[in-house]
Amino acid sequence: MNFNSLETERKRISNDLHDHMGYKILIMNKSLENLKSNPLLKNNLEIERIESQIRLFQYDIHKVLESIHPRELSNGKWHEGIFNLASELSIGDTKIYVLSHTTICPKEEHLLQSYRIIQEKLANIIQHTNPKKIQIDITHEKDLLVVTIIYASKSKLIDYTFPRLFAYRGRGLSIINDRLKIIGGGNEIKYTDGYTIDSIFIPL
Repeated sequence: MNFNSLETERKRISNDLHDHMGYKILIMNKSLENLKSNPLLKNNLEIERIESQIRLFQYDIHKVLESIHPRELSNGKWHEGIFNLASELSIGDTKIYVLSHTTICPKEEHLLQSYRIIQEKLANIIQHTNPKKIQIDITHEKDLLVVTIIYASKSKLIDYTFPRLFAYRGRGLSIINDRLKIIGGGNEIKYTDGYTIDSIFIPL
């Protein structure tokens, strides 16, 4: 109940901020247009610089709103949300690839929780193991949607790091487990030939 209430509130905050910021940016743009209509200020470099800063600010605000509550999930586009998440987290040496073999999505009431599970998993993997490549496979098996995250660590301490990482009951892992309980899902982690195969089972 707490998680669902939190996500509902995040959606409300995101929508309210979007509306308020859109209104304020509209006012700023209109004010600049009025200044530019003055012949004495035409092609003014300072006004052009301010316009550029407003565009960057607007872009940054949209990124913040998307992190609070992804727009794709509001539209039921769960797969698109996962693709965008992978693109956003492909930072530096780490690249994330997504292969989806199904168009089936989680139930509507599980869209956000299942998205957050994958988001938290990826954040933990990047932070603790820093792999060069992460592959996400999305498949459909009977009454389950299966999301498999496959990766290898650059560290030679892989055998030491991984068991400690997943045995440690930190906040991140606790949140993942709580979200899995909410959707009635499961998780299985295997280690094969230097790779970790982390499978998330989402009931349909």
